[in-house]
Amino acid sequence: MNAHRKPERAQRMQIAKPTIPEKESAAQSVPALDENPTLPVSGESMVPAQPSAEARDEIPVEPTQTRVLQLTAELEEEKRARENERKEKDALKKKLQEAEREMDKQTKAFEREKRETERQRLHYEGRLKELEQRMVEAQAAHRTAASSEASEEGNFSSTKATFRIDLYPHQGHFQGKIEHMLTHDKRAFSGLDQAAISEFIAAHLPQLETKAEELQKILTLHAHEGSKPEAQAPTPSVPASAPTSATEPTQHALRLRGMDLVLAGTRVRTNMLRDDQAFEVELELDRTEQPEAEHVPCSCHVALFAKRIEGGPRQSVGEAAHQLTAKKHAQPLRIAGVHLARGTYRLEALVNVQNAAAEHEPAYSLAAHKLIQIY
Repeated sequence: MNAHRKPERAQRMQIAKPTIPEKESAAQSVPALDENPTLPVSGESMVPAQPSAEARDEIPVEPTQTRVLQLTAELEEEKRARENERKEKDALKKKLQEAEREMDKQTKAFEREKRETERQRLHYEGRLKELEQRMVEAQAAHRTAASSEASEEGNFSSTKATFRIDLYPHQGHFQGKIEHMLTHDKRAFSGLDQAAISEFIAAHLPQLETKAEELQKILTLHAHEGSKPEAQAPTPSVPASAPTSATEPTQHALRLRGMDLVLAGTRVRTNMLRDDQAFEVELELDRTEQPEAEHVPCSCHVALFAKRIEGGPRQSVGEAAHQLTAKKHAQPLRIAGVHLARGTYRLEALVNVQNAAAEHEPAYSLAAHKLIQIY
């Protein structure tokens, strides 16, 4: 009876899946069962017959299990694809974040550079305006100084002139100094040297040149007459041992040639300085016209003074001591000056020269001046 049921189950499976070709071919390969099977004869065994190996291989696999395996494989493949996609997204996200950080860093650096450039621009613009303002002030001061010099030069021919004579005792005799108050030119003399005084006055009174020459002739004649032993009468204020004008250096014996303002430590000459610049004054003492007897080593003291053109006290800005050789040539002198406030100044140099081997002999002075502008 069991043998009779198995073929019936096989027939039902063929009817249930008629659309699957392999199942149909497998069903067709199974031999058709007898529609009227013969019952076993009595005495025969009722154990159902076992199918052969070929028949077992031809039994179809359940379609549900195949589909499950297929879907499982597809699901695993989709999981792997999604995992790869996620990894790619993470890698792209990481690169994007790194690019954003780099861009942010570059943006900040650009902003810093922009702020620094703007700060430097404002600084240089302010400095440029300050320099322009100083230049305007310097030009105005230069015009004022130029007009002042022109006025002084124009006043040389004035009919009025003022001189100042200073006398002071020195080692038993008098030394003197005469100064033209308009030009501040000075000349030193020993004793009551009328010839030196008249020469100085005549040099600064060109409109009275004729009278000055006549006066000079009279004084020269008087000096020659007074040089005779019987006619010489010493002045009460001047001892007999005091040197006369014949032993004094003449007007052209020793002189200052040039007065230059130079930047400290350089050879750059200028008339205009900033208020924070150090400067030096360079003088040239010319001894080429001195007599041979006067070419001896000398000590030299130089003093610098400055006074505002607008008015104010005269202030000391430097001094220096030098030793002059006995050589007959021009010898340079350099004196360092102190810082000055802004303004226009008259810079004056006073040079006192003393014979180093004969300190008892009188010293004589030379002077030079120059207009400078501090801005």
